[in-house]
Order: sequence, then C-alpha cells, then structure tokens
Amino acid sequence: MSKALIERRLRELKEYIDETLERIDLTSLHPLMEAPVRYMLRTGGKRLRPLICLLSAELVGGERERAVKPFLALELIHNGTLIHDDIIDEDETRRGRPSVHITYGVKRGILAGDILLSLGLHHASETGDPRIVEWLSETASKMVQGVALQTHYRRRILSEEEYLEIAYLKSGSLFEASAALGA
Repeated sequence: MSKALIERRLRELKEYIDETLERIDLTSLHPLMEAPVRYMLRTGGKRLRPLICLLSAELVGGERERAVKPFLALELIHNGTLIHDDIIDEDETRRGRPSVHITYGVKRGILAGDILLSLGLHHASETGDPRIVEWLSETASKMVQGVALQTHYRRRILSEEEYLEIAYLKSGSLFEASAALGA
C-alpha cells in the first residue's frame, strides 16, 4: 500500500472520528458544563486512540460500528485527563488554543474533565460488554496514578525505570486499551 493511500485512509478515518465526536449528545448537560466539554472536544488533535481502535477492529475483520462506542469512550477519557493535566501542569494552551481552565476557570475545568471521564465510562457501558467497562476503569486508574507519580517526582531527575513506568501509566495504558478494545 502506498504512502498516499495510507494517508488518505487515515484522513478519512480521522474525519469519521471528528464527525462522530461532534454528534455526541451533550443535551443532558447543564449549559454551564456543556460549553467547556464541547470546547475541549472541538480542539482537535491527532485522534490516535480512536484511530488505533478502528484500525484494530479492521485488522481482525470486525465491523466499524462495533468499535464506535469503545473509541468514543477512549477519546472522552483521554480528553478529560488532558484537562486535568493542563490544570496540574499549569499549561495555558492546548493544541494552539487557550486551555479549558484558562477559558472557563479552574473549577469548571476540573468538573468538565470529570464529566468527560464519566461520559467515557457511559459510552463503554453502552457496549453491553462489562469487560470493556472494566478495562477502561482500570486504564483510567493507571492514568491517574501516572500523573500522581509524575507530580511526585517533578523536582528530580527520573531513573529510566521510573520514566518508563510513568510513560506507560499516563499514556501507554490508554494506547494498549485502544488496540485491545478495537480487536
């Protein structure tokens, strides 16, 4: 397969992911919270986790539709943790735009991150597969522990082992879930 074909396929999948994220029903949220949640979902990004989930489903001959709820869960959880991460790290921008907590305040930012995490678990539960909910719950816990370790070790140089542990917990565990939940 040529590079151009691969790039076109990835572009098509990313457009599908973005369109699917845009259609998420947030009407149950109070407008006070819908705004920062929608803002975060519209900040773009590479959408690697949903891409991995969809490609993993394709590789095993699965149907795209079966991977939608898992990839939504993954991306919602990922975005929720990014909001929290920006607050903890005091980052003022995310993907070239003001971070959620800069635009809406720290308190609404924390709550928007919490809502995204809960929406992610809601979409996981809609798969009807308790293993998916369990996997994502464990993954979310790993991610929080990774942030906790990173924060704890912030003032010193990490050993290679510590660095790899944090990288796995914060990022690798979600990539692992992305591949597993699509398959």
